[in-house]
Amino acid sequence: YVRARWKRQSKVISLITCKLPIKPSLLRIHIIEMTSWPWLKDVGLTVNDPIPPVHDGDDRSSVKELIESNRTKIDAVAKLLQDDSLYNPQTKHDDLWILRYILSRKTVKASAAAAKATLAFREKYKLDQEDLRNFPFGPAAKSEAIQRCMKYGFQDNRKDVLISTVPDTKLGVILYTNHGAFDQHGLVKNISEEDWLLVLIYISEWSFQWLDYVTRTTGRLTKSIRFFFWFSGHIKRH
Repeated sequence: YVRARWKRQSKVISLITCKLPIKPSLLRIHIIEMTSWPWLKDVGLTVNDPIPPVHDGDDRSSVKELIESNRTKIDAVAKLLQDDSLYNPQTKHDDLWILRYILSRKTVKASAAAAKATLAFREKYKLDQEDLRNFPFGPAAKSEAIQRCMKYGFQDNRKDVLISTVPDTKLGVILYTNHGAFDQHGLVKNISEEDWLLVLIYISEWSFQWLDYVTRTTGRLTKSIRFFFWFSGHIKRH
């Protein structure tokens, strides 16, 4: 069972304390309604309880357990972010958001620095404004830079040079890249460094939005897998 006290203010929900029978200590998780993340507008609470494994090899960690084990560091990073005007713990930047930096950067200082840099980067490129999940790399992508890349950088206008896919919305993102099918000369001649940057940002953001959505709805930390090929054959979709 879970016993908790909830405090609702406007559209914010904060889980103040939560007692689990497995462990006598209190588990405190900052949970909010993600009203300002466009890819989470229909999700509700930010982190669900972990779902059962999807298959025998599904060993993804429980988000709530990771938050509990990193509670002290999460609070310390949050304190260092308080003076940043872009930091919004009410409707955006919850425990899971901070946890990602701790898992990758390890220390509080490095995690806070990475979080601050990300806040500025996402503001500069307006990455919090649109749900891109239904518009992967390809003709449907909402990016003029990607359209130029496809026009000048793919041999024979092929569609299988880069494929982004989510076969199961309870699992992660798969990215296939066939470097052998790129028109290297066409890319260098026609694609600017800024276009390259915008293409890479778009691909990374599309992947992040899906991974964030899957992680929060399944309650399990979900990652992507990328396959890189170098041959002239065709990759088929199945």
